[in-house]
Amino acid sequence: MSDAQANAASFIKGSPLRKPEYFIGPVAWWNGSLTCGGVERQILASAKAFQDKGTPIVLLCRTLSAAGGNDFFLAEAKNCCKAVLEFSLDKIKVEDFQAARGVVDAAFENPPPVFRDSVAVYAAWFLRLMPRLLHIWNADHLEPLLAAIIAGVPNIIIAGRSLAPRSRAPYGFESVDESLAHAILSRAVQMPGVVMTNNSRAGCIDYEEWLNLPAGSVSLTSNILRLKDWPCPEPENVAALRIKLGIPEKSPVVGGLIRFVSIKDPELWICTAMRVCAANPGLYAVLAGHGPMYEQLKNVVASTAHADRILLPGAIKNVSDFLSLCSVFLHTAYVEGLPNALLEAHALGVPIVTTRCGGAADVVVHGQSGFVLDGRDEVALANHVGWLSRHPEAARAAGQTGRVHVGRDFSLEHSLGQLQVVYDRITGKTAKRCDSQCVC
Repeated sequence: MSDAQANAASFIKGSPLRKPEYFIGPVAWWNGSLTCGGVERQILASAKAFQDKGTPIVLLCRTLSAAGGNDFFLAEAKNCCKAVLEFSLDKIKVEDFQAARGVVDAAFENPPPVFRDSVAVYAAWFLRLMPRLLHIWNADHLEPLLAAIIAGVPNIIIAGRSLAPRSRAPYGFESVDESLAHAILSRAVQMPGVVMTNNSRAGCIDYEEWLNLPAGSVSLTSNILRLKDWPCPEPENVAALRIKLGIPEKSPVVGGLIRFVSIKDPELWICTAMRVCAANPGLYAVLAGHGPMYEQLKNVVASTAHADRILLPGAIKNVSDFLSLCSVFLHTAYVEGLPNALLEAHALGVPIVTTRCGGAADVVVHGQSGFVLDGRDEVALANHVGWLSRHPEAARAAGQTGRVHVGRDFSLEHSLGQLQVVYDRITGKTAKRCDSQCVC
């Protein structure tokens, strides 16, 4: 869809298709799938908390196909949700689909058929489910947002999980049309019953500036971290991993855990690691994870002078063991939401050196639990990593400061309290226990 088409969107002729009192169904959450990702992990943690409070939610997914791992967390979701529903065409009424498609055609000039039909089928699904509140867990999911508005869902939460699209696009990792997203979101957030959130302070500010909203318009809803889920692993397990990776017993380790994609800037991580290894004989650098850039960068590392001490082992199954192996955790992304890996590193008492990316500064207390560096200077990053690796007592103290910080500011009680404020704000009262309405 062109810029002109996106900007010509009229918000939205012919909607809503139903009045607010029609929507007497469940509190519903939307996510694309249940793949193995950070958003999905936060959905499960939040759903479990809602279940424990007596307000189980209905989780809606575009796909739960086993192909591509879209059902990775399905079993866990079924254990903590009232229902987990996958979209299918047999769940909608043809007349609802046709009505919604007509609204999309009237609102946009020559909308792409796939976009138009996706919005229309989701609107028809919402008319069948009648959710009294829809929580969309990714602000990039524009089709279900438009569908909910067209259907008439009275209460909608749009959850941003990163910085605004304009801040992500330059780094080669963008999944949404920026002009279309701006056209839709800037209008949606002006509607009564629509609230926007973000999981980092930087994300809140970036979306407010991008959408020209007053400060405080986007509510902070931090990720949930349960310290009890991150106990120190058994020493023998960490020792076994060290042996498996070929790292001598007392050698310090700089660790990283990423997807090998451009927005994470694995090249900067490796360049920093090369400098740290050159200045600190005996130190090892281990960057775990996988992704499109993995094989290319593995070949690059193999040709360097420190190939024997810069390790790219691929995906690590036991994150707790890996993080406990690390003396320092290094993170070099361009843009982030609120990185779970940073929360988890601090939860295990590991100090962090990171670029100032998204919510990194929410996690790392600069100068106390690690360092948050402006700019993208591999020399500065290497100097800070090297200092921590050469001062193990200071590093341990910083790591413990980080553990206390994330245990407090990202606790279940704190983060769930932030989310509850949003629910109270949008409904005008505390979200009540979902009724026994039959879920179609």
